Amino acid sequence: MANPPKKPVSKEALWLTFLLTGIVTFVGLATLLTPSNHSGAEALVENSIHNAGPSGYKAWFLASQKSGLAIASWEDSFDGLRELPTPTTMLIVKPYTVTNDSVAFDQKETAKLLQWVAKGNTLVLLDDFRRVGSGALLEGFQLDLRLPAPAKPKASNPAPALRSLSLSPQARIPLGAFLKAPLLSRNVTTLQTGNSGILNAEPILQDVQKHPVLVWLPYRKGRLILGTITDLGENRYLHQPDNDNYQFLTNLLRQTNNPIVVNEFVHGYAESGDLLSYFQKKTPLGGIFAQFLMFFGLLLWLGFVRWKPVAPMREESPNPDQGAHSPYINSLAGLYLKSKSASLALTPQLKRLNTTLRQRHRIQLSEEARVHDLLLSRFAHYSSTQGDTQGKTQSSPDELMAAVKLAIRATETELPLTPQTLLKTSRQLTVIEKIINLKKF
Repeated sequence: MANPPKKPVSKEALWLTFLLTGIVTFVGLATLLTPSNHSGAEALVENSIHNAGPSGYKAWFLASQKSGLAIASWEDSFDGLRELPTPTTMLIVKPYTVTNDSVAFDQKETAKLLQWVAKGNTLVLLDDFRRVGSGALLEGFQLDLRLPAPAKPKASNPAPALRSLSLSPQARIPLGAFLKAPLLSRNVTTLQTGNSGILNAEPILQDVQKHPVLVWLPYRKGRLILGTITDLGENRYLHQPDNDNYQFLTNLLRQTNNPIVVNEFVHGYAESGDLLSYFQKKTPLGGIFAQFLMFFGLLLWLGFVRWKPVAPMREESPNPDQGAHSPYINSLAGLYLKSKSASLALTPQLKRLNTTLRQRHRIQLSEEARVHDLLLSRFAHYSSTQGDTQGKTQSSPDELMAAVKLAIRATETELPLTPQTLLKTSRQLTVIEKIINLKKF
């Protein structure tokens, strides 16, 4: 039994296969070429709540959540600050700039943070203040970084590797509660004013030499807490019983009486609500990814749409401007309007008319008398076959011959014609062609 012939692959199926393959390839390559934000290298996630290594904050974050602190991770850009409720406390620990990524902490981002604080929110920033943004923040509040002289250790009590810190008198009551051990830190950088020598902010935490390392500043409706101790919540302190860093940091955030978010966007982490947003943020093409999808969708739609040609109007249409020759006449008019030359529109008709006269009647179009006689002998029969409606609109043989003369003159001398005259002349030449092509005569 013979196998039935295979059906050829349809054009729509080819389009669909091509588009799906292109989209999958595009998404795959864009994803592979994009570095992952959740990098496993500890150098990229230092002081992050996602880092379980020695320099991470994961242990403190989990302990704070279990203790009942209203704290959550916030992994959106600085443009999303307006989505946070007011008032809110945001903790930023040692921000940095990520190369070839959208994460940045510069003067522009600092200005957005200050606008957000001014509305009644609290920003807790623990940093070395060596970046453009955080450095500008210190200059704006006339603060300076100082490296105090190291304290002389006693012979019987050598200085520990982690320097002990003490609370200032102003902060002892709200932050000293529940502290059972001294605070430890490897950071010795202090905050001071550069000119007057008098701190223009309230100190919260001091080092062993009574120099402030954590200060409180009011800013319009909100407040800022700036500090140089970036290792308060590091995992390295988890199994060291001689410190209470975790509890101090928790108390510092709890005394603001606000919901708390930890900014992980400054560490290279970013959340996405849906697949489209995910690829918009994580592909090198960024925001134009959606435009590519729309373009592919348009091509797919065009591949499935079956375009049907418009059927020409019948010759016996009541509108004399519509007939079998209307598309041709319209195209001629379009040529005329673009070229401003009637010869381009009328020359094809004159050549076809001359060829028909020569082949069927052995007459040249230039023989006006013979062409006129031919039209007279056939015009009555042609008019009777067109019906009353068309008969009222037909030109006489003399008018048809005048149209031939005008067309010849326009093509030979580039005589300009108005669009109305061109349409009428073209229609009259079409009538002449029909008359001389009559079969039953």
